[in-house]
Amino acid sequence: MRISSFVVAIALTTAVCLPISAQCVNAVVQNPITGHDEKVGAEFNGHDFDIVWRERIAGAWQNATTVSQSTSDDVCPVISIDAAGNTAVAWRRSGTVGRIFYRGRKLESSVGTWQSAEVAVSDGNSDASLPGVVINLSRVWVAWHASAAGQPTSLVVASGGDDERPWPSLFSAIELGSTLASGPWFQDLNAELGHTWSTWLQSPTVLHYRVWQPTSPSWSEIGTEPIVNGDVEQAKATVRTRVTQ
Repeated sequence: MRISSFVVAIALTTAVCLPISAQCVNAVVQNPITGHDEKVGAEFNGHDFDIVWRERIAGAWQNATTVSQSTSDDVCPVISIDAAGNTAVAWRRSGTVGRIFYRGRKLESSVGTWQSAEVAVSDGNSDASLPGVVINLSRVWVAWHASAAGQPTSLVVASGGDDERPWPSLFSAIELGSTLASGPWFQDLNAELGHTWSTWLQSPTVLHYRVWQPTSPSWSEIGTEPIVNGDVEQAKATVRTRVTQ
């Protein structure tokens, strides 16, 4: 993730990776199978905000498809597309306690079919915000911040089942880390060459990260990378090289 939109377009996945502080933007991603651009956004329907998806064909954006299913405000959508052309969308639903939701679109024979219903990813026990999403190999990954009054901010990631991509009906979540530092934390969820990892700004001088280990299967212990002269992007690049080599 970067402060501006950053698209990871590597052999196994195409993922919009956005910094936690800038995830409520309408990013555009190209589907590697159809060649069409896709984007998601939060649009007002006259009563509340819905998450909508659009596809650009022959240079023209088509009519919106409403992805979310709620009378509450759905905001901050993020999108990821894998090498098979499947689309993953995650967003935040506002309420007394914000929650993260997910819905996938499966591409078969150039025809896309949306998952029959949205799936609640976060449990509602703490306020969830600022989602991220990637599809890598056979898993869908969704990340977010979880916070409660007087408690450290948790950096959480959940994965959908291997055999259901991109339509997982159940997500399993784990807290990757937590911090009492004031934001922004710039949590990244990354997927490249079969590797999945997350980084976050633990402090102005320290970047933390964890890597998914599919053979375990489990997340690694927390790794640490120093941030020299305030250059967060260089620290992230060093972690990326370490993970993908």
